[in-house]
Amino acid sequence: MKKQVHVCAIYPNVTKVEDIYKLLRLDHKDELEYEFVMDNVHPDFIIVTELLYVDPGVHKRFAELYNDQITTIFIGGECVSPDLNLFDYAICYGMFLENDRVICHPYMYHLRETVKEFRNVYAGKIDSIKSELSKKVGFCNFVYSNPNGHKCREEIFHTINAYKKVDSLGSFLNNTGFRDGDDCSYYEKIRSSVDLKSQYKFTIAFENEISRGYTTEKVFLALEAHSIPIYWGNPEIGGIINEKAIINCHQYDNFQQVLERVKEIDQNDALWCQIVSEPWMTKEQEDQERRQIQKYYDFLDGIFLEKNPIALKRGSGTFANLYRNFFFGNSDVYVKSMAKFRLCMDWIHVHHQGKGLGSFFKDRAYKTVAIYGMADIGAAAYEELKECEAIETVYGIDQGFPPLPDDVKCFRLYEVNEDMYPDAVVTTVLTDQETIAENIQKQFHCDIYSITEIMQKILNEANNL
Repeated sequence: MKKQVHVCAIYPNVTKVEDIYKLLRLDHKDELEYEFVMDNVHPDFIIVTELLYVDPGVHKRFAELYNDQITTIFIGGECVSPDLNLFDYAICYGMFLENDRVICHPYMYHLRETVKEFRNVYAGKIDSIKSELSKKVGFCNFVYSNPNGHKCREEIFHTINAYKKVDSLGSFLNNTGFRDGDDCSYYEKIRSSVDLKSQYKFTIAFENEISRGYTTEKVFLALEAHSIPIYWGNPEIGGIINEKAIINCHQYDNFQQVLERVKEIDQNDALWCQIVSEPWMTKEQEDQERRQIQKYYDFLDGIFLEKNPIALKRGSGTFANLYRNFFFGNSDVYVKSMAKFRLCMDWIHVHHQGKGLGSFFKDRAYKTVAIYGMADIGAAAYEELKECEAIETVYGIDQGFPPLPDDVKCFRLYEVNEDMYPDAVVTTVLTDQETIAENIQKQFHCDIYSITEIMQKILNEANNL
């Protein structure tokens, strides 16, 4: 009888239990001592993607389920180091990160859906490679759509393109008019890129960022296309790929030196054939990959069969809880920070409309305006209202002693007498706004607005025009 493991996967395209096995690369599920049960209500384990940090929906769902009784597992497909304050375990890139709670993706195994060939069928076959070279109709290709990758990606393109035209086949830096698989799925696009690259002697295979251990499919797809990869990204690529089969930019001081190596190979067919006939992995690297796969299986067994000691999991206590409260938006600091951020964005949009605090109070014929709360927001409001000629008097009110310039008029609430009572008050404290308004109303009996309310009113009026 297999142990049932209740799992919730907050992960793209994971909608049924079979998808969990696929995500975890557990092709031998019949041999496992456990079986997964999809459970989105009361799971024992939560698997989360790095989209947690950029997708509000993923963040919200994770926060709803998160508690000290559920084991959390981070699976990173991008270059993101795991946050072990939040997660019990992590699967990511980089063997240097490995410990009892973190395992590195077995590279070849992890990429098996995108990379079809992991062994060079032409290894040692110079005559076959010569035939392959005769089919190459292009010099070098560059296939990227993301314009936000590391600037080195663009730099190497221009460096090599200055020697001989590099065909950019994706939307980024496109110079061919060709678009690589705009209307197809991710995996279809990957496979079609191999066919494209197979027409070229060289492929620029640059990751979108540089990080130890972070190696994606780019170098493997170029190898599969028998196009020499010009690789950059993982400085330790030589640990997983035979460096004789690639141009490893990390071995050179600058890209000009890389270009000289490209020129040397481009102008020497025998040298090109020798490089392309190299095995993609050394015998030691193949053995290491097999060991890593077994290590990966053992790691998952330790988690789902609960063989790993509980002491290895995320800690709990004062600062661990403070951190989690901040991350999930449950702390006062987080709430205030987000409220201030939203206010600033609204204020910017108001200014884009040609409006502001001055126009708001001018349109309502207020002559005397007081600002309650003279910290940074209040001080900014004071400077803006001071420039409005229609407002005869503006001053601040604060219960404390905020650092303000000498020319700023600021009083404690009890110092404001009847002769100074304003026509309106704008409150700039972003929490407990209703309580603050009630207390001010008891003394002044005037119109009171929160600064967030004013910004929303201005924006709503502009949208209704």
